[in-house]
Amino acid sequence: MQKRNMSMKTHCLTWTQYASLSEESVFRESLENPNWTDFTQKGRISVTGAGLLNRVLEAFAQSFLKQGVKKGIKIMETLLQEQCG
Repeated sequence: MQKRNMSMKTHCLTWTQYASLSEESVFRESLENPNWTDFTQKGRISVTGAGLLNRVLEAFAQSFLKQGVKKGIKIMETLLQEQCG
């Protein structure tokens, strides 16, 4: 039987000289119920050499990761709507 998994990876190109931001969202069939979908998200933030800008970059990074969750869920909802009607 084919596994039903979908993985999306994103990274931010803004302010790359100060920070590295990446996010991975994974949708997979639930082990408890095959009609359910498990969603996991991992994010990584690395800030270097920004001095006083560190706090601003951290706030930006949090916003980036939150937007990634919303986009990932919206993409999944659209795909499911197209497949299931």
